[in-house]
Amino acid sequence: MEQRSHAQEFDVVGDELALIYVRRSKPYPKKKKQDQRLEDEEFDKLSQEEASVEAKMPSIETQIASCEKMAEVKHVKVAGIYMDIRTGTTLARKGLDALRKRIKSKALPRIKYIFVHALDRLSRGDQADLYLLEREFKHCGVKVLSATEKLEGDTPEDEIMRTMLQAFARFEVAKMKERQARRNKYRVEVEKKIPRRGQPKYGYMWGPDMGSYVKHPEEAPVVRSIMDMRIHEGLSGPKIATHLNEKGYRRRGGGLWTAQDINEICRDPLYTGVFTRNRYSFVWGETTRGSVRDERGLPIPFEEREPRISKLRIKGEGVKMEGVVEPIITQEEYLLVRGVAEANKWAAKKHRTDPEATLLQGGYVVCGHCLRIMNAFRKEQGKPDENYMVYVCVSTPPPGKKHKGIHIATNLLDRIAWEACGHVLEDLDHVNALAYARLNALTTEQGEGCENLDESIAETEQQLARFTEDYRTAKDQPAGAVVLILLNETASRLEELKAKKAGKLPRQTEIDEEKKRIQGFLSWATEAAGKYEKADWNWKRVTIHMLGLRVLVYGSDSSGPVFEDGERKRYEVQFYPFGLRRDLQ
Repeated sequence: MEQRSHAQEFDVVGDELALIYVRRSKPYPKKKKQDQRLEDEEFDKLSQEEASVEAKMPSIETQIASCEKMAEVKHVKVAGIYMDIRTGTTLARKGLDALRKRIKSKALPRIKYIFVHALDRLSRGDQADLYLLEREFKHCGVKVLSATEKLEGDTPEDEIMRTMLQAFARFEVAKMKERQARRNKYRVEVEKKIPRRGQPKYGYMWGPDMGSYVKHPEEAPVVRSIMDMRIHEGLSGPKIATHLNEKGYRRRGGGLWTAQDINEICRDPLYTGVFTRNRYSFVWGETTRGSVRDERGLPIPFEEREPRISKLRIKGEGVKMEGVVEPIITQEEYLLVRGVAEANKWAAKKHRTDPEATLLQGGYVVCGHCLRIMNAFRKEQGKPDENYMVYVCVSTPPPGKKHKGIHIATNLLDRIAWEACGHVLEDLDHVNALAYARLNALTTEQGEGCENLDESIAETEQQLARFTEDYRTAKDQPAGAVVLILLNETASRLEELKAKKAGKLPRQTEIDEEKKRIQGFLSWATEAAGKYEKADWNWKRVTIHMLGLRVLVYGSDSSGPVFEDGERKRYEVQFYPFGLRRDLQ
């Protein structure tokens, strides 16, 4: 089914109107193809189980027919049909959004019923999602009716049955994921086949058994020529891409070759005939990465971000599978390709012909409006002797801001920043005291460790075992439903505690690294004050790096910081020493 979301509304009038909502996680398979798959002798048992579950899922046409039949029984007219081809574990569905918008509309006739084939068509995710939808519909005076589940009342028994049906829907989703995981594991470990995820990389295509990569008759020679040009001629990525484009070669999608495409092919060990799976793993932990913005839409500096719990992707060595990929190059040729790439990197001509012309180049001076790093450029004045360097903000301003092109002379800002560093070094005892205080705080935090979390996890696991036994020995259905609610809450709390513990483990590593940085800072601080007057460019760069210096630059007519006498500043110098955050500001 090509259309993944659809909203069809009818122009009907009546006192009692209804809407129909149907959903399916993926298009319904054709019956002939399904029968052919089930009759295939080589189709293994796990695939048969998946196909039978897929066949039991009602098609869109079946759901609409059952809902229309229910509308005839209720003697109501259908004012619209809303459809989604998407998983029910999330509420972000276009068809569902259109349904909720139609119910809240006051300009159109009022809706009394929403017909669904089953309650899990509305949501198969968290129990709170279905509760949120039912509460929203009830607030608008709309009643949700299921064609297959006769729960039309609001009695406590009906509420318990809805809760149980939602729990079973979540259980079914978990079982489907488990079946898919078992199928992939069986495919890799028993059948020794490559997991079927997306298209093979450039140069390969699926083999006859659909479990291995074989050379593509048109793309593999291109990959071979790329490797030869890198090994024998020592060409860089841009030159190889230009050569291929001039010869008329194109990527798989028809686009031109770029240096990034060439470098990705040269870095990939797949072309040596070794397929690596499970290279990445995910753990819960604290992170400050990602795009984080404040209420004004401006990016928050990395030093000021609060850690948040998120899934962290960890790259490992993975599991190597040999004999499933036809090699295009040998292992020795791959090492030569990597060696030529590293040699080209070190021999490349640098654009900064005079790196000591600026002191703050490299991220130490940022725009005070968008917090983007400002670049240094040479401003032409006609005569070579009159040329000078400036820091310029070249980023696109956010909505409502007009600050593109803000610039300031590099010699002026470098002198101001170095003078500010001198004021800090004059009171180095205060800086050392703050560093020791931060070091003691980190030591205390590291000593706490995960002991309290281990006790909470053990206690929660005991509660989960007790609730599981109570649910198994429940004498009647209502009592079992109540215990099931407590069981789900305890399981959710256990997942949160384990996620918090997983976040504590990376935090221990972060604490060790931060303590090493502070100790290095204290060692440097003992000899920093005596070298201020005679410091060369390299020592100045070390000083601003260790002090965590950052200079904010504003426009002349902007709302920058204000001096005590009321004069507007063009710049603001801040210090973020390692581990000290904003303590020296």
